[in-house]
Amino acid sequence: MTYNLFSLKVKPIKTPQQLWLDRALVTLALLNLGLVFFDLSYIPWRRYYFGYTPIITKIYDPVKGIEPNQKTQSYINKVKELKVAILKSGLTSETSQKLFQELQVSSQQMLDADPFSIAQKTGMLDKIKNRMRQHMNRQSATVAFTKFWDAENFQAKSWQSEISFYETQIQPLIIANYFRNTDSDDEFVDRFFWIDLIFIAIFATDIIIRIYSIRRHLEITWFEAMRSRWYDLFLLLPFWQWLRIIPVIIRLHQSEFIDLSPIQKEIDRYIVRSLAETVTREVVIQILNQIQSQIKQVNIGEIIKDSLKKEYVDLNNVNEIKVISGLIFQIMIEDILPKLQPQIQALVQYNIQKIIFQMPPYQALAQIPGIGKLPGQLANQIIQETSGNAYQLILKNLKDPVGIKLSEELIDTLSAAIAEELQKKHTWHNIQILLGDMIEEIKINYIHNLSTTEIENLRQNPREN
Repeated sequence: MTYNLFSLKVKPIKTPQQLWLDRALVTLALLNLGLVFFDLSYIPWRRYYFGYTPIITKIYDPVKGIEPNQKTQSYINKVKELKVAILKSGLTSETSQKLFQELQVSSQQMLDADPFSIAQKTGMLDKIKNRMRQHMNRQSATVAFTKFWDAENFQAKSWQSEISFYETQIQPLIIANYFRNTDSDDEFVDRFFWIDLIFIAIFATDIIIRIYSIRRHLEITWFEAMRSRWYDLFLLLPFWQWLRIIPVIIRLHQSEFIDLSPIQKEIDRYIVRSLAETVTREVVIQILNQIQSQIKQVNIGEIIKDSLKKEYVDLNNVNEIKVISGLIFQIMIEDILPKLQPQIQALVQYNIQKIIFQMPPYQALAQIPGIGKLPGQLANQIIQETSGNAYQLILKNLKDPVGIKLSEELIDTLSAAIAEELQKKHTWHNIQILLGDMIEEIKINYIHNLSTTEIENLRQNPREN
């Protein structure tokens, strides 16, 4: 027999007798869980239990200390007496008139005293008031009840229809009311604990036997053995009983009633994926924070000066910086410059034409018909020819030894100029600020999930963040 102290997949090899016992116990746990949920739902849903399965409320009301409310029950009994009196002696008999008056007084008392508050059913009384107001077309519930329980109203509208309205619209709400006893601590009586205690005792015995068996076979401490059955402890809690769903589901899996392996694999995969995403995000943030810190602390000028003094170690007799710079220069000429050529030509043409237009000879020529547009057209043709020839000449020189040498000298001069400029304090300071802001924007846009308000605050106070 083997156990994993931390996994939920505790499925030791069992004999048929052990499997039968496990299934019997999990069935008992299911029954207990069903009782727990029924008990939790009983008070909120008692009205429905009473309406559809009154036998259940008759059995379970004593468990919750529930009794019929004497005031509302007396009201219901009076209506029944009135119905019998009308059938026997009519609406105008002395008995019927007396019962009409008593119902008017009882209605007034019910509206004033609110006997529904004990059962926390005041909402029921509000429904009763609203239904009676609408039925009698009155603004006051008291007036509506007084007019309703009147012989003249029953004669005018047919007493059968009025009694039917009461029995279908009013009585079901009244009958749902009840009285609930309290104990010495002024708490509502609840005897479910004594029913639940029977199950707790059975579960406690089973858990102790299982823990003892695990400890004996694996030779581990009581605490470690108990930890292997941590989920079973929910079966012993006299509160939060709904948490018993956890050991019940696990025991159903262990008893081979259901197979939770696919679900557990998905949960494990989700946990690993979420953890990996979180760890990766934190690592990237730490790296970016360290880069930001180093950018703020580094003095690029001193680094460049020190690098110029030291002898450069060349491993392959290749100046990688020159090669990379040459490749970039070649890409600029062969791939990027052709795409920019129309815009460059347009810009150069605009500036040349602007100069020509300002020259006095052009202004004189512009007045001659057929010749005024000639300078502009000539300038445009010259620019296109010149730029095309210049571009072809540059490409040719890149393959020429002299051109290659001149390009290398240009790259060396450019590198030296950049290095010299970076040694200036104000230049590197500006670059530091821009790089820090760029890294912060990377964290905000690609790592953090910020709200619109947080992003707006960062925009208003970028340096504080």
